[in-house]
This record gives sequence, structure tokens and C-alpha cells, in this order.
Amino acid sequence: MSGISAKRTFFIKPCHGLLDIETPDPIRIVKTTMRGHETTIILDTNLLIDIERVVQRGNKWSHVTDAGLDNLIKLLNRCPAQSICLSPGMGFSEMPPGLAEVSRKLYEEFLSVHLPSFADAPNSIRPVYVGKTSAYGYEDLEEQHKILLALSFGPLLQLLIVEYGSQEKPLIKFEKFLDRLTKKFDLLSVKEIQIARYVFANPTSSATEIIKIRRAIRANFVKTKAGKVPKNSIDMLQIAFNGACDISLINTANVGDYSGVDGVRQDTWIATTDRKLSRFCDIFHYVNLDGRTGRYGISIETTEHACDDYWEKSAYMLEELLLSRQASESNVDWPKYLNAIERSISEVRGLFPA
Repeated sequence: MSGISAKRTFFIKPCHGLLDIETPDPIRIVKTTMRGHETTIILDTNLLIDIERVVQRGNKWSHVTDAGLDNLIKLLNRCPAQSICLSPGMGFSEMPPGLAEVSRKLYEEFLSVHLPSFADAPNSIRPVYVGKTSAYGYEDLEEQHKILLALSFGPLLQLLIVEYGSQEKPLIKFEKFLDRLTKKFDLLSVKEIQIARYVFANPTSSATEIIKIRRAIRANFVKTKAGKVPKNSIDMLQIAFNGACDISLINTANVGDYSGVDGVRQDTWIATTDRKLSRFCDIFHYVNLDGRTGRYGISIETTEHACDDYWEKSAYMLEELLLSRQASESNVDWPKYLNAIERSISEVRGLFPA
């Protein structure tokens, strides 16, 4: 493939300043190392699948360029040895474990050719993945892994039920979604609620910026990876699982920045070839305030939002609900919450049979 690759690797910093868009570069990475901190780049599933394809095609540089991985390799090769830790584990965990084991071996083969001096971090682990090779989702996870995804998976299931199970106007859909969250989970997650606001919105044709944002969010959270409307419960459960994995990836990057790893502070990034995920993180990101990383989220608001009656009323509706629940217990009763998710899964299967 000649010329500029149609694909490229996006580097996402889920938590950054109010206005700045940060990018990793050798100078930043060297400064991070000199401070005694580490730079970690989390590799998502989409990027790992692209690595697989590169190796399967022959593992040549032209294949790397075609896959949009050349800017990732160039960045790593320009940095001092062991100044960056690559973390593919989150990406492997989203795959069926039988396929993850194949992907892991291809990943190592890819590194041996294009990053021969690259070494695993001293505290890295190399698990062996065994199990299913297809039809893998939330119900196949161990309980601890379910807990990691549960706070997003449950609301995203309810989002899909409301979006595809009713024909009401946007504000009624949003109200129904909030009602479902409080009654079924007794818990509110502002991030998933903001996603729902965009999903249910019906902007006018002149609101071009809202339309672009809504399209990106719908592509991530209410459509299949092929960009299609779900046909049945199988598709819907997979969409919710994929969406929850994306949000978990973002949360993991934030936790890495805040908590560090083995007592070492981290500068954590996500590397992905998924343009939709990159776009979502441009729309909704976190900021560092009160000494906490990722405590507060910010979403884009434009003059188009200010002129839209739905946005004003849905914001008021959410604010009223949050104020009414300020004194509510914030700790999660995990057995109760996981049972609520199981009931939501059954509801999806009942409403949208395969």
C-alpha cells in the first residue's frame, strides 16, 4: 500500500487537562523515566488483532504500515530501552481465551521482528489462556472479572433495552432509562448516563456537531462491531460486553495513573487502531482535580446543545435525580448487583430472542 496508511494507531490519555490534548513522545517519556516513574501503554483488542494479521501476512514492514501500526513501532524504537511498558493483558482478556493464547504468541513473534530490543517489564506476567474460541462474553467470565465490567455492563444492557424496545420520544426514553437504573441497580453511573443522552437524542439536521458526536457514540455502544443494528439478544449482549470492555479499559488507565503499579507512579496511555474509541475519548474525558486522577468527567457541550430543548431538559432531569440521591449509600452490594445483571440478561433474551 503506497502513500499514507488509511489506518493509524491512536494514543489515548483518558484523563488530562481541561483544554489540552496530550500525546506521548520520546521527550515526555524520558522525562517520566528521569522522575523515577514509568510509562505504560495499554494495547487494546483491536490493535492486537491488527498485530495478528500482520504476522499472518508475513510480518513485513509493509504489512505494519498497512495496519496503521508504524507510528507505534517508530515511537517505541525512538525511546530508551525499558522506558516503556507494553500492557496487552486487557486486550487479551476481551478475547475468547483460546484465541487469546494464539494472539499472545503472534504478539511475541511481532515484537521479536519489529522491536527486538524490547523487553517485558520486570513485574509483568505471562499467563496461558485456555478455553473457548468463540461466542465469548460477560457470562463466561469469572466473578472477579464480572465485577470489573459490571458497573458499565448493567447500564449498557438497560440502554439497549430502552433504545430497541420502545418507540417513545427522546426525553421519554431518557427518563425511562434513568428509572430503570435506579429501580434495577439502585446505582447511577454518570458516564453511562451521558452516553445514553447522546444515544436517545434526535438533533435537527442543522446541529452538525451533535450529529457527529452522536454517531460516534452510537457506533461504540448500540451497534455491532460491523456498524449494524443488533438483530437479536446475542448481538445485544455482545454489544454491551464490548462497550463495557471499552469503558473498563479507560477506567484501568485512570487507575494506573492514580494508584501506580507496585508503588511506582505511572503515565498511562491506551494504544488502539479503533477510531471510534479514540473519538469517544475526545468527546468524553476525565480531568485531574483535588489530587485525584479520573474523579471528574467532562463531555463536550457546544452552542448547538444550548439551543436544543432535549439537552436542557435531560440535564435538568439528571441534576434533580442526582440531588435526590446525594444521601444514598455509595457502597455496592455486589451479590445484589450481579443478580440484577442476571435478571437484565434474562430480560434481553425474553424481549429479543435469538
